[in-house]
Amino acid sequence: MRVLVINNTATDLMSGTPPGEPAPFQPNYDVIAYNPDGGTVSVQTSPDGSTWTARATVPAGGFIKVNLADRYVYVSTAKTVYLLGN
Repeated sequence: MRVLVINNTATDLMSGTPPGEPAPFQPNYDVIAYNPDGGTVSVQTSPDGSTWTARATVPAGGFIKVNLADRYVYVSTAKTVYLLGN
């Protein structure tokens, strides 16, 4: 299983985290988002890192399927979300 940890700092799926290392997912992958923290969060994507589109709302302690439609991904608040996939 591959995992990518995201937060309210944009992650570039094409350059990876840290930069220069491949990200475990590419744009247009379907993943499962897990929110271990309290409170609902929004997973958002952007083609350019400036215009964001909400892709999924993840409830506290919940899992939900998300399509990483664009190159950049982040969480709308200062929370941690785990993206899980094969």
